[in-house]
Amino acid sequence: MLLSISIVTEFQSAIKSKITGLSGDILIESMANVQNGEQEILSDSISQQLQFVKKMENVKIASFALNKPCIVKGEEEIEGLIARAVDEEYPFQFIKKFISEGRIPNFKESNNEVIISSVTASKVNLKVGDKMVMMFFKNDESGTRAKAINPRIVGIFNTGISEYDNHTLYTSKAALRRVLIPNESFSQMEVFLKDGAISDHEVSSIQEIVNPSLFQVRSAKEYNWQIFEWLKILDTNVWVIIAIMVLVAAITMCTTVLILITEKTNTIGMLKAMGATNGEMRRLFLLQASRIAIFGLLFGNLLAFILGYLQTKTKFIKLDAETYYLDHVVLHFKLNHVILINVFSIVLVILIMMIPVSVISKLNPIKSIRFN
Repeated sequence: MLLSISIVTEFQSAIKSKITGLSGDILIESMANVQNGEQEILSDSISQQLQFVKKMENVKIASFALNKPCIVKGEEEIEGLIARAVDEEYPFQFIKKFISEGRIPNFKESNNEVIISSVTASKVNLKVGDKMVMMFFKNDESGTRAKAINPRIVGIFNTGISEYDNHTLYTSKAALRRVLIPNESFSQMEVFLKDGAISDHEVSSIQEIVNPSLFQVRSAKEYNWQIFEWLKILDTNVWVIIAIMVLVAAITMCTTVLILITEKTNTIGMLKAMGATNGEMRRLFLLQASRIAIFGLLFGNLLAFILGYLQTKTKFIKLDAETYYLDHVVLHFKLNHVILINVFSIVLVILIMMIPVSVISKLNPIKSIRFN
């Protein structure tokens, strides 16, 4: 039970942390946008209406990003991607954890750097240090025209989230402005909250201020609802596992107590004949059974902590990153979970043991003494 709860809660926390770390706790974008569709690019003047978000109490960073579809060309292969154009204010600290080769871009010194995912690098056969061709389609008075830029790859990342790695690369806003209409500035604002801030509360606060006909404000949970619904299903799995564990423990302890009573039937008869009451006999066997249960709890805790420590240090239990978004099992023991599970288990087991112990009151002293 300890391992089940510690693994699932930490797994959920790790996935949620990845989602919010990559795209923010809150996303503010055009009301005209539809999910999985091309985002509308907004102007500099409109961005001024969102400057107040940066000054909100629970906001750590509020960064404007510009997402634009493009075609990436390697030596021979081509791939369709979404170019995420950000500026030097963007919190690259989180992405830095997933850099497998090279480094994060330094947009203060050069605006012609990009980082791509390991999936994209493999598909277009490019590596750190190579230059790549990025093709965009620009709409202006003369119609739709193809425009290209030629940035250098300075890093390769692998977040483990296939929906992200398969479609995303990072470039600078300055680089993308060469292929956009001059007044185009951003397609969304990504809001990263301080630790402990509740995104739903902040979403409501922002919605009360912004123009509802122009902006839609969504939490990461709403924006990535498929992943969060999947994570919610895992809670059901934990309860099923705990229920099975409790059932097994109950059957085992009942059987153990019945065996003890059977082995000591003669002793029970003699003690009853000598004046021992049914209540005293029940307490005696409950005490003995409780000692067995407590020993089992201590052994179970020790085994769980040892396995958890080994997994944390060695990561010997691996996962398919494409399916689970993580390449190994993560777990974290929380003190409140440990205390709650142990108290719940010992109380429940003792209550269940009252069932077999009640058999003692039905034993006849004379028949018990003769029992063999």
